[in-house]
Amino acid sequence: MDVLTALAAHPLLQGAAPDVIESLRGRVRWHHLPGGRQLMAEGDLPLGVYVLDRGRLRATRTQPDGSTRILGDILPGEVVGEMSILMRRKRTATVRALRDSRLIFLPSPIVLKLFKQEPEAVMSVVRDAVRRAEAKGAAEQPPIRTIAIVPAGEGAHLRGFAKDLTTALSELGSVNHLALRDRHLLGKDPDESRVVDWLHEQENTHRFVVFEAEPEICPWTRRCLRQADRILVVGNSQGEESLNAVERWLNSDQAPHGLATRDLVLVHESEGPYTGTEGWLTRRSVAGHFHVRRRHPEDFERLARLLTSESTSIILSGGGARGLAHIGVLAGLMESGVTVDAIAGTSMGAVIAAWFAGGHSPDDMVDLAREFFVRRKPMKEYTLPIVSLVAGHRVNKCLRENFGKRRIEDMLIPFLCTSSNLSDAERVIHDRGLIERALNASLAIPGVLPPVPWDGDLLVDGGALNNLPVDIMDDRYPGQCIACDVGQDRPLRVPEHWQRLPASGTSLWRRLTASSTVETPHLIDLLYRSAILGSARRTAKMHYLADRSIRPLVAHIDTLDFDRLDEAIELGREAAKRSFLYNE
Repeated sequence: MDVLTALAAHPLLQGAAPDVIESLRGRVRWHHLPGGRQLMAEGDLPLGVYVLDRGRLRATRTQPDGSTRILGDILPGEVVGEMSILMRRKRTATVRALRDSRLIFLPSPIVLKLFKQEPEAVMSVVRDAVRRAEAKGAAEQPPIRTIAIVPAGEGAHLRGFAKDLTTALSELGSVNHLALRDRHLLGKDPDESRVVDWLHEQENTHRFVVFEAEPEICPWTRRCLRQADRILVVGNSQGEESLNAVERWLNSDQAPHGLATRDLVLVHESEGPYTGTEGWLTRRSVAGHFHVRRRHPEDFERLARLLTSESTSIILSGGGARGLAHIGVLAGLMESGVTVDAIAGTSMGAVIAAWFAGGHSPDDMVDLAREFFVRRKPMKEYTLPIVSLVAGHRVNKCLRENFGKRRIEDMLIPFLCTSSNLSDAERVIHDRGLIERALNASLAIPGVLPPVPWDGDLLVDGGALNNLPVDIMDDRYPGQCIACDVGQDRPLRVPEHWQRLPASGTSLWRRLTASSTVETPHLIDLLYRSAILGSARRTAKMHYLADRSIRPLVAHIDTLDFDRLDEAIELGREAAKRSFLYNE
């Protein structure tokens, strides 16, 4: 298509006189921008205006703290750089191509003359700017449309993986899987404009396009990477973990400037448990990682949902013995047909989440909880209260026996947990490292269990700062987020005539003889309530962020009342089913 013909069809020239349009002939031109290439940068002088004809761009701005904020994506038909011309100021955003793109360039003098001759052109620009400003509050991350698959390590074979992922994605929408063998569709030595048109057509026709790169640097591999919204580097878990030629090129200055999120996917032949993920991650700069098993379609379906923001994640709060209800919640969700794709937790919720991510069924977790919390009574190991009331040795031993040397990054289902840093009052997100150590920190109720030394700091219960970390999961795995909160307590009341609590000896005698119907609060209950008091308001906000909240009716169960395991589990199961039955 002639550039002037393409421009004449744009709203910018809607209603313009034929002579005005014809005056632009030879003065506007096509501008081809390869994926990853920069179109303009903050602070640049405005040399003209661009109209995006094919492809996709992204506008970003540098924040005062040095971070980069995504302003939004620019789609075909939208004008780029117009406000700098109208306001006569330097560029206020950096714009890069997300894939091979084609634009129409109008030099500044032409634009200013056009605006003077055609006021409607100015109104078109202003309307477009207002529309984008109104959409400013929308999600910063646009939907994933294009995925590039490249090999990781030596000896990786992508064909089977690409086929399995394409099959899983097809459950969410139409998919076009393109590999080197399909390059004939582009013709022999096609011109760039025709290639951009053809690729644009594929995105318009299909919800997803999967580009399967070759294991060496070639024009096809470069094309795949330039088109990607998401790059998956895929390795055989039993293969060589060192970087291959493609990966080294990806990390070089010659590769497209990385706007696409890059993730590691490890493919396993066995059922697990798995080891060695740390070595793969240490050698690579990736945003996240995933595990899939060959011949397990459910793993590829989970991966497809996680990549495309169609996943379901669940967040489990802390709550002491009330946290046992989480087992029932997970059972109820599974019985209601809900598939959990990722899981997170804090304190007791972290333990239940780790069991689930490790592949344990709800029935398995009942047995583990009964052995761990009921029979062994690790929270009854009282000691001289210098650092804590409970020594914590039994807790450590139980965690060690349950998880051994397993690491968070080796879990088949994505898992993370949180703790609180006493040194700097910051939340700590545990997404790598030994599970046992992370759970020790997440469980450490201040004053009840000893804080955990961590790189010179002291970590305690995650509930101290945020007992329901919905925001973390929402950021990591956008999609449907289910929050399960068991942190609520029954009201803490004492007789109105009491001016002070009874002395310790009196309280003990009353408990031993049951001489009073009014019980004084237990020390551990006081410590736990005090620990999470500061996060109560934040927890309320987390419920607002969640797509669905489940609150088992377990407030009557005390923090250390682990003997009520079966009751707590049943209440959790009922709450989960009630939530979906009545769409709570």
